[in-house]
Amino acid sequence: MTYSRGAIVSLLIHTLLGAANVYQQSAMNVLQEFIMPFANQSFYDHYGVALTANGYSWLWSSLQSVQSVGIMISVFLFAPLMDNFGRRNTVMIFSSGIMLAGLIFQILAKSSNSFEMFGSGQFLCGVSQGSYRVLYQYFAESLPSEQRGRATLLYSFAMIVWTKLGIILAFPFFFGSEEQWPLYFAPGVLPCVLYVISAYFVPESPKYLYLHKKKVKEANEAIRYYYGKDADVASVLLNYDGEIFDESDKNKSTISLSTLLTNPIYRYALEVCLIANVGVHIQCSGALLMYSNGIMLQLGLSANEALTILLGSVIYVAAVSMFTAMIGVNRFGRVTLMNASNIMVAAAALLLGLQFALKSVVVMSHSMTFYFALTWGFFLLTSAGISAHSICILLIGEISPTIAAGKIVQLCTIASNGTSLLVNFTFPPLLEAFGSSLLFMYAGLAVACTILFRVGVPETKGKSVVEVIESKFRKTEPVFV
Repeated sequence: MTYSRGAIVSLLIHTLLGAANVYQQSAMNVLQEFIMPFANQSFYDHYGVALTANGYSWLWSSLQSVQSVGIMISVFLFAPLMDNFGRRNTVMIFSSGIMLAGLIFQILAKSSNSFEMFGSGQFLCGVSQGSYRVLYQYFAESLPSEQRGRATLLYSFAMIVWTKLGIILAFPFFFGSEEQWPLYFAPGVLPCVLYVISAYFVPESPKYLYLHKKKVKEANEAIRYYYGKDADVASVLLNYDGEIFDESDKNKSTISLSTLLTNPIYRYALEVCLIANVGVHIQCSGALLMYSNGIMLQLGLSANEALTILLGSVIYVAAVSMFTAMIGVNRFGRVTLMNASNIMVAAAALLLGLQFALKSVVVMSHSMTFYFALTWGFFLLTSAGISAHSICILLIGEISPTIAAGKIVQLCTIASNGTSLLVNFTFPPLLEAFGSSLLFMYAGLAVACTILFRVGVPETKGKSVVEVIESKFRKTEPVFV
């Protein structure tokens, strides 16, 4: 498999600069011991209320989960933008500007003694991070079918690297101190600025140009950029035309919600995408990753031990992610990898639940506590390396006709991030209330999702949107125009 020079340049720009918007995602986890005392004191100074242990827990989860709120809200912003202004401009210009504002808020929060400003920064960064769904749609529309899975997961790999860089910079010899933690957010500023500038050098999605904007010349140029100078442009455009399943939609840039729900093709694409996206986010993998440092501290590990485990995972997660991107996604397929991730989440939740159960009845040695954390962390990080959340978003671009993609991205984001928000926001207080029982329940849920994915999600590896749709409807009455 060979990439055109344009595809390589585009991928480098998106991975080196675009993926940087997740850099500060781990802040509330790795800098908890510094951010939370500031937030607690700021809350008291502003409202004159001393928080109880339970109130402190809710403040922590609120500042953490407000990012998920931002991601969910982003769909109301980015879905219309991607249909009206293009995939590239939405991701590289609008999203980067919002991220830049969020980072500045977080940098200035401590000097302003405002936990509200910090929370606002978390929210804005969450809004910006929500644009990665648009980027995956951009990849699915711009690259040849045999390259899109690898490109998407290479971007996911870059996100992991940026996230782990955030963990490294949280150590005391960088920004992990009472005085320096606001500067933790500064390294994310430069990539935002460079990403906006680099948008000039990357063409828009050729499918968007052709089907949405009817700009045939620009679409031809974009196809040659992403596919190579010798690309069979006529064949690619013919494939694009095949996505027009209803002649009444031919001159539209998007469709109405009622059309999405009544047209059997569009509705099928929506149903599959909802199953995959909600199924991945209803599990506790995101919450475990988000609160892993705090959980380790709660179990008796020191802050440095917890950070060491997280830092030690960098090479392993990167290796799993790289294997998934370069080999796994094309060899094993999307559904198999999503189910492998489910099994890893189930194992992590089961082992952590067992650790909580043992801790309540026996005194565990420090070494046993450490090795338990290392073991469930191994399974959790394997799941993170597989990047099921990226695969399920890629499915939207591989199953959805372009005219319906904006609406499907919007609905899937609302559903999946609403689910994720509920899980992440309630996880700390529910874990405190129910302990191991909550974790055992989540382990069973991950197994149930494995069965659901096997039954309800088609394999899309190496297939065009038309091929996926036809494989579903070929034995039914014709629905194509």
